[in-house]
Amino acid sequence: MLACGAVDASDDEIRRALLADILANPDDDAPRLVFADWLTERGDPRGELISLQCAAQHATGGVLARHVNRASALLERHGEAWVGEIRQIVRGVELKRGFVASINATGSVFAKCGALFDQEPIEELRVIKPSARDLATIAKAPHLAKLRSLVMLDPARIESDAHVQALGALLRSPRLAKLRVLELRLAVAGAAGPSVRDTLGGLYLPALEQLKLRVRAADEAGRPPVIVGAIAAAKLPKLRQLAVRKDSLGTLRSALPGIAITALVD
Repeated sequence: MLACGAVDASDDEIRRALLADILANPDDDAPRLVFADWLTERGDPRGELISLQCAAQHATGGVLARHVNRASALLERHGEAWVGEIRQIVRGVELKRGFVASINATGSVFAKCGALFDQEPIEELRVIKPSARDLATIAKAPHLAKLRSLVMLDPARIESDAHVQALGALLRSPRLAKLRVLELRLAVAGAAGPSVRDTLGGLYLPALEQLKLRVRAADEAGRPPVIVGAIAAAKLPKLRQLAVRKDSLGTLRSALPGIAITALVD
C-alpha cells in the first residue's frame, strides 16, 4: 500500500502490523476498519475509502448510492496515488473494501506478482488470453493459494494432450483449496474432448461455491453437453451455483438436483 506523505518509524511499524492483520484475515472487515480509523486520524483519505466501501456492502437505496458516489470521487482524485504503480504491472485493477481485490493479467505477469499479494489482499485473478503455457505457469505460482476467484476472460484453446495436461495441472492444484468462484472458458478441439471431460470429472475443489463453464467445440466428440456433463462426477461439496450453456442444462439438472443451474448469457 502506498503511503500518503512521510511517516516516522513508529507509524511505519504500526502501518505494517495493521496491513499484516488485513492480509491474514481477508474476509474480515474489522481489521480494515481499524486501519481506516488509523489512516483517517492521520488525514489519509484512503481511510474514508475503506470505511465507505465496507459500509456499502450492507447499504441499500439512497445510502448505497451516496457511498458509491463518494467512493468514486475519492478514487477519481486519489486512485493514481493508491494503485498507479500496480496498474503499471497488470492490465486491470478493481478495489473492494478499500484495497485491490481483483487484477487482470496474463499468466506470465501473474507469476511475477507475488510481491503485490504481500501488499494488497488480492482475491481474484482474471486471466487474459490464457495459453497452455499460461495455465501451467499459473499453477506453479505460490500466491495462487491466496485466490478466492479465478476467471478466464478469454477462451483457453485445448487442442492436444499437452494442453489438457496444463489445464489439469491448474485445476487439480492443491493451491486452489480455498477457491470459491471459478469461471472457465474453453475452446476444445475434438481430439481433446474426452480428455477434457475426464479432467473436469476428476475435479476436487472443496470450497468452490460458484462455477461458470463455457465450452466451445468444433467436433461432435467434444460436444459441450458431454464435456460439461462430467461436472456431475466432480467432487464439489460446497457448489451452490452452476451456469452453463443452454444446451447443457438438461444433462446437469437431472444429475445435480440440489444445485441452482442457470443458462449463461453471452
